[in-house]
Amino acid sequence: MNNKKQLIIWLTHDEIECFRFDELSLEVLKSALPNMKITLCKSATEFKNALPKAFAVAVWFFKQEWFSLAPNLRLLITPAAGKDYFKVSAPDNVKLHYCSFHGEIMAETVLAMMLATCRGVLPLAWMREGLWPRSELQHYMRPFHGSNVVIIGFGAIGSVIGRLAKALGARIIGIKKHLAPLPDYFASNDRVLLLGELDDILPETDHLVLCMPDVSETTNIIDAKRIALLPRHAWIYNVGRGNAINDDALASALISSQIAGACLDVYDEEPLPKDSVLRKAPNVLLMPHASSISPEYMGLFTDELIGLMKKNGAS
Repeated sequence: MNNKKQLIIWLTHDEIECFRFDELSLEVLKSALPNMKITLCKSATEFKNALPKAFAVAVWFFKQEWFSLAPNLRLLITPAAGKDYFKVSAPDNVKLHYCSFHGEIMAETVLAMMLATCRGVLPLAWMREGLWPRSELQHYMRPFHGSNVVIIGFGAIGSVIGRLAKALGARIIGIKKHLAPLPDYFASNDRVLLLGELDDILPETDHLVLCMPDVSETTNIIDAKRIALLPRHAWIYNVGRGNAINDDALASALISSQIAGACLDVYDEEPLPKDSVLRKAPNVLLMPHASSISPEYMGLFTDELIGLMKKNGAS
């Protein structure tokens, strides 16, 4: 019993219920990993007291000084997807694991955004203002089938977005840092390109989707110059990290109708400041970093956690 590897879980959240690891998830985990000791902590004090014997921990938050309390720690895990999430420098013997299950949740959010922009669901406010905007909507109503969807950050999340969009007849262009095998759902006209080829593809982009982490090379990757390369009917969607878009350039493009609009879930500063230029821009849908919220969230995380533990000899 005392020789069992220990997994310590401290996953609480003040606002979002589905981001809390509950007793039901704990029972599923214990059933799947009978040879592992699993402890669910409710507070920082409980968590720190459990750290000395921890082989693995699953948390939303970890302080640099806590590594000194965990001499047996080998895995630091978060349900978050972005590899910029932990702001710590881990010892050489500790692996940081970021999860990859979010794609099937976030892809539905992005697909809903794209369909809404194509089929006149946005902007909703026109009808509330007493208008009958059939003439105005004609400039937004376009078929999604046959459109060009460019996805920057074509990884675990971006590739699932592409899969759903492909099922509705879109052409998919994935942008990656390094080339990789093509997904099995690609057709002959779909492509994966390197970031250096992005400018060449922007003029034929109908929907530009951003799924990138917050790292130095992604900061302001969508700036005034690149926005100017997009056609006037194009929409921008960001569900990655807010640093990827220059807010002032985007707001200016929206105000001048240089592009059709934007749907944003993430921002360079969160919560989005009340005086942000984005709040005053037209044709922009603003979400509060919520694209992955789902009742399935913790169940999907638990499945991935089970697989990770088994891979690391805890089965």
